[in-house]
Amino acid sequence: MAQPDQASELLKQYLAQFAPQVRGRLLAELERLHGLGETTPSTEELIASLRAEFREPGQGPERIGEPERMFFQPLEEVLIDGAPERTNSGQIARGSLGPIWLGLFVAALFHALNVALAAFSPMIQSLRLQYVEFFGAFFVGGGRPFTPFGQHHTREIQSTI
Repeated sequence: MAQPDQASELLKQYLAQFAPQVRGRLLAELERLHGLGETTPSTEELIASLRAEFREPGQGPERIGEPERMFFQPLEEVLIDGAPERTNSGQIARGSLGPIWLGLFVAALFHALNVALAAFSPMIQSLRLQYVEFFGAFFVGGGRPFTPFGQHHTREIQSTI
C-alpha cells in the first residue's frame, strides 16, 4: 500500500511546480472527463486535492466566462463533448461550434455589405440622371469634334443617280 501513496505524493509534488492556472485547467478537464463517465484509475484523490485548492466545499465545476457556451445553451441537449465513436445521429461535437460561430459571423458580415451596396445603388443612379439631365442646360460648346482613332478622313458617298 506504500507504493500507491508514494506515487500519489510524487504526482502532487510534480503538479505543485505548475502555475495555478495550469492546475485549474487540469481540474476543469478532469471534471469534464469525470462528467462524461470516462474516469481513469486513482483520479478521485487528485480531483479532491485540486478541488480543495480551488473551490469551496460542495462547489461544483465552473461553467462561466464562455460566451460560446451561453450562445449555444438552447442546443445543449444535442451537443456532445465525448469521443466521436460515442456520438449518435443528430448530435454535434462541441469542438465544431467555433467554426460554426465564425461562419455565422462571416455570413452576417457579407449580408451587411450586400445591404450597404444595395443602398448605394439608387443614389448612384439618381446622381447619374441628374448629371445627364442638367448637362445640356449648363454646357457651353467649344473645342473640336470627337474623332475616334484611325478615322482622320471623311468618307464621301457617291451617288449613282
